[in-house]
Amino acid sequence: MIKGRKHSENIIRPRQEYDTRLNKIRLGMNERYPSMPKDLFEEIISGYTIEEASAYPEMKSVYKALSGYIGQPENRILLSGGADIAIKTVLESICEKGYRLLSCYPTYVMYKVYAKMLECTLRGIQPDSNGNYDIKDLIDQAKQDADVVILANPNGISGFFFTIDEIKMLLSALPDMPIILDEAYADFAGIDAAPLIDEYDNLIIIRSFSKNVGFTGFQIGYILAQEQVINFIEKFKPTIELNSLAARAIKVMCTKPGLLKKLVDETVQVRKYFSEELRKMNYGVIEKGGNFILVDFGEESEKIKAALISADIEFKTATAPFDGHVRFAIGDKKTMDYVLKVIAAA
Repeated sequence: MIKGRKHSENIIRPRQEYDTRLNKIRLGMNERYPSMPKDLFEEIISGYTIEEASAYPEMKSVYKALSGYIGQPENRILLSGGADIAIKTVLESICEKGYRLLSCYPTYVMYKVYAKMLECTLRGIQPDSNGNYDIKDLIDQAKQDADVVILANPNGISGFFFTIDEIKMLLSALPDMPIILDEAYADFAGIDAAPLIDEYDNLIIIRSFSKNVGFTGFQIGYILAQEQVINFIEKFKPTIELNSLAARAIKVMCTKPGLLKKLVDETVQVRKYFSEELRKMNYGVIEKGGNFILVDFGEESEKIKAALISADIEFKTATAPFDGHVRFAIGDKKTMDYVLKVIAAA
């Protein structure tokens, strides 16, 4: 019988348990809800030709469009099939067997999975009772026991984020260590570390158009770093970075410079509104820099969860140290008003 590589025995990768989530109010996986703008989708689909669908994607024009859109040279960009593939590609390109990765716990589960695949280890510093981390603690731990730092900034569990000044402290304190910033949620916190690439050759940034624009189903991500860093990461990319529909989606999106900010601003406004309404109901709320919040329903938690499930509202139960909290992605105001109604009636 064929056997997998020895070290893969401890890697658990379950398949999806659900048949579909498309008939639910999808607030459990931090997608843009209910969707990307309809007119944007229609423009993408209406211009997608049968020839494009039948040919290998032509990426040169995609890089040119994205370069102009984000204000970075083409040779500092590497596109990928979602931020997830970008993370895997970066780690494959820099991690030798036995490398020690450091992050902030709890964090995106795939960091640990990819570390195990590469026969590396992942450790993390813990937050305080308010879900905050100390950059000095992270730097001290990295100096003592790490080869790579990988951070979701903002954190995808709590929404905590380090400021740009704190990121500069990290980069300056560890000049010979790769610092990977997963900025999937950065737009919602109003931060962007890309300008630091000019100064720091140990910085690698990963971004996507999933949370902000709603391209989750297209799976579009990209990597930013200095040219010489992109050159070696590129050796580990797939033959073609994106499928042809995703390539077209990027080119259409890049013709609309104000749209991303508009969509993000709308989400942040609803996030603040939803959080304040829950606080008025005397529930504990953690609202930081993501497109989601954490809510502590206290003694009413099980009753409210049951009501949410009955109403086909998807949510996520947070992990330690946020046990007892429920995480909601932020949909449009109509959606969140409905969620508030269900909670109030529970």
